[in-house]
Amino acid sequence: MGVTGPAQEEPAHERPVLAIQLLDDDAPRVGWKLTSHLDGTGAGMVTRLAVPNRHAPRMAEGAPAGLSLAAGTVRCRHRHQKHGLHRPRAARDHHPAGRLAGRAGRSDGARARRLVGRRLVPLTVQDRGRWDAQPEQATGDSFAGQTAYAGGRRPRIRRWWEDPGAVHGKGGRMLRTRFAKAAGVASLLLSIVAFPAVASTADDAVVRTSDGPVRGKVTADYRLFQGIPFAAPPVGARRWRAPAPVKPWTKVKNATKPGPSCPWRLAPSEPPLGEEDCLYLNVETPRTTSSRLPVMVFLHGGGFTGGTGGLYDPTRIVKRGQVVVVTLNYRLGSLGFLAHPGNRDRYNGNFGIADQQAALRWVRSNIAAFGGDPGNVTLWGESAGAFSACAQLAAPGAKGLFHKAIVQSGPCGNDLLTRKEAERRAVRTARELGCADRKTALACLRRKPLSDLIGLYEAQVQSIEPRIASMPWLPVAGTKALPVQPLEALRTSSVPLIHGGTRDEMRVFVAQQHAKIDKAEYRRTVRKLFGVRAGQRVLAEYPAKRYPSPALALATLLGDHGGKVGACSQLPANEANRAPVFGYEFAEPVDKVENGMPMGVPHGADVRYFFDSFHPGNPPAPPTALHNKLVDYWTSFAKTGVPGPDWPAYDRSTVLSISAKGVTPINLSAEHHCGFWKRLRPAS
Repeated sequence: MGVTGPAQEEPAHERPVLAIQLLDDDAPRVGWKLTSHLDGTGAGMVTRLAVPNRHAPRMAEGAPAGLSLAAGTVRCRHRHQKHGLHRPRAARDHHPAGRLAGRAGRSDGARARRLVGRRLVPLTVQDRGRWDAQPEQATGDSFAGQTAYAGGRRPRIRRWWEDPGAVHGKGGRMLRTRFAKAAGVASLLLSIVAFPAVASTADDAVVRTSDGPVRGKVTADYRLFQGIPFAAPPVGARRWRAPAPVKPWTKVKNATKPGPSCPWRLAPSEPPLGEEDCLYLNVETPRTTSSRLPVMVFLHGGGFTGGTGGLYDPTRIVKRGQVVVVTLNYRLGSLGFLAHPGNRDRYNGNFGIADQQAALRWVRSNIAAFGGDPGNVTLWGESAGAFSACAQLAAPGAKGLFHKAIVQSGPCGNDLLTRKEAERRAVRTARELGCADRKTALACLRRKPLSDLIGLYEAQVQSIEPRIASMPWLPVAGTKALPVQPLEALRTSSVPLIHGGTRDEMRVFVAQQHAKIDKAEYRRTVRKLFGVRAGQRVLAEYPAKRYPSPALALATLLGDHGGKVGACSQLPANEANRAPVFGYEFAEPVDKVENGMPMGVPHGADVRYFFDSFHPGNPPAPPTALHNKLVDYWTSFAKTGVPGPDWPAYDRSTVLSISAKGVTPINLSAEHHCGFWKRLRPAS
């Protein structure tokens, strides 16, 4: 008898519920009376069997419907060819690729007998169908292992071995058997490797990740795991470097509260929040599931200078939509997006983007243990999180890590920073901090205390400059990490999108700086933003007398044109994307006035319809039909790639206007003067 390697897996989106691996390379005909169960729920279904090449045709005869056979060559050293029995000298002797780490354990027949017919944890497979001592995508012992028998007879155990280093240094057991024969039919030991719908431990508050076990919170409705590290702390010499792997742990880690946020301030006058050791994520799942669920990875907003994943409570969408939601932290401000020319790291200027990719890799490796489907991941961002999602669509390092994207209030039609501009800003930053020498600037900056770095340009975050590049910190295009701008990447993208924003995006920003301007100041501001000649054309298109106040006129034109989140910057992305695009405009007003200016439907007005809380002091909105409609749209898209039967894919400039009054198609271009802005753009 020989031992096969793990059953080869299909691509992630086609993975079976159960994969089976045959542990006998000398099998006669097989009786196909085979049943399976997972945690007593009956959820398991045998769909795939890996067999030695020479037996595949014969075993295919009479195979149950829906069971596919995957042939593979057994590669194992034999001391006795007749029975294939031997005591392994090294674990690598049994690995098809010769890479299984560790050394063989001692023979222990009594202990092996106790394992027969019981769950074997871990009996692992890897994402790429291989075993590896240091797998890049280790799914590890998050999978459940069970035993089943074809032919109805239990095999006699002769030897077993244990490899203590199969996956990140954690134990992995395999059984070696000699099969007893009865009535001419072999009794085969099959190892069934399950992709479980829920954690495969007796205590479902504990989930075993590829780095170590974590204990979360379990209620009647959901399971919540917070503060799980997905990368090593980016501190000291790791400041302004790509994220490194987490150091594994063996004891159960408490995961009942969020990890520290990345450093930021609520306001320039406030003390800093968070710590540099901040690369943590949170996972929330329904309490029970019957199959692997779609995964939604949410990227928070905050202008790339603020925010944290722990502020967003996804319980509403998890319960109603039956999805797994992951929120996360990524480096902000100068710590996340400083692009100093003296730094040769591949992710220079895009460390926050690299953090997001590290979290997505963690999801690919571990989310199955939480009940999620790693082959059905939707990347979902709002504001800066939406810009991040657009950047990931253009990032080679994110390819294959997600399958759909939702972009809220951060259109992919906006440009990110160019490398030249980002490096210019970084050099200026270093000079202001006393690190002017380019050769030593990076080392100098790494010695600077956090308080010197966190306040840089924070006062500029809410700038009303007409172009997105006016934001002080942004991902950087034209680099190895982001070779092209998002709009260019969309022209060859196959990722379906939900893409849209709110009706009055810029009101909240104008209210903070220009709520009290008069008509004369309005005219001066417009000419300053667009130049004298183009400014006159803008003033003719948006005369102050048409609006209740000059401030509302300014907010309207900036909300149409661009100004970070303008409606017209959605259209190029909607038209460019090769995959389906579902465009929307959220149109439900908020009952709020800021500095005497009614907010209408401002930036971020839609977020509270998905999350029970997303900012300190902001109470959750009471559930309404509109809440349910939005959650149903978003989760349907996460499940199927289509928000719903009443939402058509993008057609020219038509998008859906969504409010409590109903869902109606509107002409976004006409509503927001996009034809005018398209004609003006060359002049501005």
